[in-house]
Amino acid sequence: MQYTQAQIDRANAVSLEDFLRTQGETLIKSGREYRWKEHDSLTVRGNKWFRHSQSKGG
Repeated sequence: MQYTQAQIDRANAVSLEDFLRTQGETLIKSGREYRWKEHDSLTVRGNKWFRHSQSKGG
């Protein structure tokens, strides 16, 4: 699937922390990042995420 630059810019502007909270998810502060309570190997910082158990992020 191809994305336009406008779509990419819009996605990059979204705070994943805020989005997850509006969806009812619980985040736990861990240093400068937040850990997702349901998937504790996943950390979120601003609009970036990283899944430590799979060494993947974006």
